[in-house]
Amino acid sequence: MYSTSVLIACILSVAVARTELQNKPFTAEEEAYYDQLMEDVSTNERNWKECAWANFGSSKQNGEIKSCYFNKISKSSHLKVIVSSDMSLAGCNKCCKRWFVKFNGQECSPVPIDVVVFMRYGMGNYYKSLHRPRVLRGTCKIEINGLIDVSFNIGKCPHYGRNANGNTGWISSTRIYIEEMNEPQTKQVWENDAALI
Repeated sequence: MYSTSVLIACILSVAVARTELQNKPFTAEEEAYYDQLMEDVSTNERNWKECAWANFGSSKQNGEIKSCYFNKISKSSHLKVIVSSDMSLAGCNKCCKRWFVKFNGQECSPVPIDVVVFMRYGMGNYYKSLHRPRVLRGTCKIEINGLIDVSFNIGKCPHYGRNANGNTGWISSTRIYIEEMNEPQTKQVWENDAALI
């Protein structure tokens, strides 16, 4: 597997070769694109952090379960978050629980980073305690820099008024992984790269 910087260097060298062979200078748009690639090479060191807890076992039904503070360098970057834990439901019928991520007390918008667990039968003769390893993951653009409070939360599912019996982190590890990411590629960027192949 080649590193990002090696791949970017290859793209740049092919682009330069193309302009020399075709005797065609870069457009202003192409110049800006390749300048950004060069900047990405120079700032390619990863800024990441992981907070982890073993066997903490939370029976909290609403609100923050754990949080992890992250020092974000750029105002224009995105944060990638991966949360892994045991997330369970027990002793209820047609019940649902939601686990989700917040950044400084706010969920990502317009698309949150979350999972839901639903159980149709789990009481009486059908009693169940659904302990499963589950993962939340996603990226979110946070337009500030500095210290960011990334929190792992639990709450009700939308359209389910009944508060189900949820449990988090039962006899296992819980991790919050955070990484600062550059802007994602766009359709235009992809077309520029494809033209070099």
